[in-house]
Amino acid sequence: MKRQTMGRMARRGGAALLAVGLFLTLAACGGQSEPVVLPGEYPVRVETLPALSQLVALEETAVFTEETPEESTAASDGENPAPDENADAAASQDAADTTAASDGAATEPLPTTYHYTGLTSGAQTAQEYVQALVDDYGCTVVDSGNRTVETPSFSGESGQVWVAKESVGNDGLLTLDVQWEADGCSVTPQFAEGAEILPPPAEPLPASITLADAIETVKNTPMDRLGLPGSMEQYSLFAEEGVVLVNDVACYKIDVYLAETHQIAATYMVTSDGAHLYRLDSATGMAVELPAS
Repeated sequence: MKRQTMGRMARRGGAALLAVGLFLTLAACGGQSEPVVLPGEYPVRVETLPALSQLVALEETAVFTEETPEESTAASDGENPAPDENADAAASQDAADTTAASDGAATEPLPTTYHYTGLTSGAQTAQEYVQALVDDYGCTVVDSGNRTVETPSFSGESGQVWVAKESVGNDGLLTLDVQWEADGCSVTPQFAEGAEILPPPAEPLPASITLADAIETVKNTPMDRLGLPGSMEQYSLFAEEGVVLVNDVACYKIDVYLAETHQIAATYMVTSDGAHLYRLDSATGMAVELPAS
């Protein structure tokens, strides 16, 4: 099912946005016109989310259409394909399976996509819509896995962003898939059964330092923090091959020797991100983190 409406879509009047109840015309049979109401809300199960034209003022040249998935599978030009016995058998089996499945649970309706074209900037329209949903309607910008993410910059000519909101019954998420292109924007509302908004992804680990960096870290640490007498000129530093684990974190192991006697004075571990410095307690074999200087 697809409807197309051309003409005025929404206009701001001072602080008010007159989108709900705004009537457009659609040519009917016999040359007459019938009124069509631009959607003010998108239904998501028994709940709703405000439509794009409810929150954003659109140009008079904008065009609105609705599209459902079954439309794309319809036969084109009215042609009737030749019967296929195998296909008929498969269809019958699919119908039986669907009937059996429906006995246990209701089937979710196929999502409708709402298209808005003829826009001055699809990216700006999408940005204003998403920002209004976040600021005024308790929605959260998420990724495709419903994990909280930063709002995109909308700087690209085309792109996609998801927003989500917990359902009233806390049994899932009301989601909007918002996509934009140069002069258009589309919105697909859906319900994600049992889903929830997840926290942001973990911060990436800091970049690893090199072995040479680890040696420099020890060499440039104050002597009182290292617990060594004298000055660093009295010592020689040697790095052991590979890494060791301290609290499940990879560390470089640096041995410090007295330059004159070649006797080991201390052993230190520097984490691979350079954030922590440990000294090996020779009596217990335990790594003890050195206090910040």
